[in-house]
Amino acid sequence: PFTTEHARIQTEFSKIVGRAPVEQTGSSRACETRRTLESLTGYLDTLGIRDTPATVIFITAGLAAPRRDAPTMLAPGMCELSRELFEQVGVAAGAARAQFYVVQPVDLFSTGAALQRENVAGVGYTGSDNPIEGIENLAGVTGGKMLALSGSEETALGRIMRERAAHYLAAIEPDRNDR
Repeated sequence: PFTTEHARIQTEFSKIVGRAPVEQTGSSRACETRRTLESLTGYLDTLGIRDTPATVIFITAGLAAPRRDAPTMLAPGMCELSRELFEQVGVAAGAARAQFYVVQPVDLFSTGAALQRENVAGVGYTGSDNPIEGIENLAGVTGGKMLALSGSEETALGRIMRERAAHYLAAIEPDRNDR
């Protein structure tokens, strides 16, 4: 839950350390994304079906977009990323009434990710290696907002605090003669 103990939160955030290698192949990013999406779905499932909204702040430097990791005629491999994996996160977020914020700690547009192109027959395309495409997919299926950790006057966390400061729950009870 939100708190006013800002010093404690800053101390906890300073303990967070990224584990991704500096250079990642598309296949290794797909494997990491698959594990991340499965873990995220599991976490949201533990929240259960809720009466009140939950706020989820997901901080990531990049996710792979849906992609194949095997030639078209072969069975998918272990790092296959289907749209259904992203959609499962969306379903779990909906059940948990999760208000999703996907926060990027770096400017991903400056990474210079390479684009892949298939040939005329549609062969040779496994998926994009652009790390922002997976983040956009996650924000899309969860109805979330993409925010940059820095780069604007208002910080991402400040914006989240302002937006989530209050919520309203309304119920309508019709009179008997309203039928």
